[in-house]
Amino acid sequence: MEAGRTAPYSMAPSSIGGWKAGLPIKRCFNSLPAHLYAVGTTLEPRISIITLGVTDFPRSLRFYRDGLGWFTRATDSSDIAFFHTTGTRFAIYPLAKLAEDISGTLSPTRSGFSGITLAHNVRTRKEVAEVLAQALAAGAAIVKAAQVASWGGYSGYFADPDGYYWEVAFAPGFQFAEDGSIILDE
Repeated sequence: MEAGRTAPYSMAPSSIGGWKAGLPIKRCFNSLPAHLYAVGTTLEPRISIITLGVTDFPRSLRFYRDGLGWFTRATDSSDIAFFHTTGTRFAIYPLAKLAEDISGTLSPTRSGFSGITLAHNVRTRKEVAEVLAQALAAGAAIVKAAQVASWGGYSGYFADPDGYYWEVAFAPGFQFAEDGSIILDE
């Protein structure tokens, strides 16, 4: 690194949206405990976008936009849809194009359980059934009806039109910020 330059991990967002050199990363993200940030790393502990590869883009767009009511500016003829979600952004993109973006040798296939679920946590036990009903009306398949969970909460699962599994969960100990994000006390 050039003399007088600051390492990337010590860059911090300024209050006006730019970046300031020299502030330790743990100071700029003061809402999280300092131990969550490894000194010397540029990979912050956050997920920016979760993108699902979908086999029928217009169908999936209608499911999330019209059925679940998630806002996007995308249309049926768009290449990708970004949904305005709290915190991590959510996107859908044609499966074959997503596979090609990763590697020209990757096969764009999906079948069975891929080892990942997405979760939508709610504030009350009653909301679990309400969200599952909304997903069903939008075209989802209910995989597991709302029920008491082995971990002490209340949850159920649905699969979106491409078979991605979503857990809808009420966890009694979770608190929510004003924007709907979960506050975790660790």
